[in-house]
Amino acid sequence: MIKLFAPILAIIMIMSCNASHEHDHGEDANMHEEKMEGTKMAEATFVHTVFFWMKEDISKEESEFFESELEKLGQSPTINSYRWGKPAGTPRDVVDNSYGYAWIVDFASTADQDAYQVEPIHLAFIESCKDLWTKVQVYDTLLD
Repeated sequence: MIKLFAPILAIIMIMSCNASHEHDHGEDANMHEEKMEGTKMAEATFVHTVFFWMKEDISKEESEFFESELEKLGQSPTINSYRWGKPAGTPRDVVDNSYGYAWIVDFASTADQDAYQVEPIHLAFIESCKDLWTKVQVYDTLLD
């Protein structure tokens, strides 16, 4: 039961972490404010959360490269908004801090997420970064 709650708690912590990064594809500054307050996230129907366990010997330059590739990936036209961050380091038994990065993406629909999976920008990200991680774990969530 505890293992079931760990990913959910990790997502909540990442979303509130000061070190996280949020980006949206809206043109209006007010839309950005709404997303920061959770309004836009509540409208989402599909949340794609990816945890990356990076290789132990990853350099600072490789980390910076990975982060820049996440930013490029965020330009996918099917993404409503995205955030990425590192573990918050919360010292509780139910929290998994073993991953290196989390990537949280908000899609308007399952169809948009399906399209994203085969987009050239997504496939290019995997190809350019796959040698930097040892494990990837995905949690997909449909919201009401």
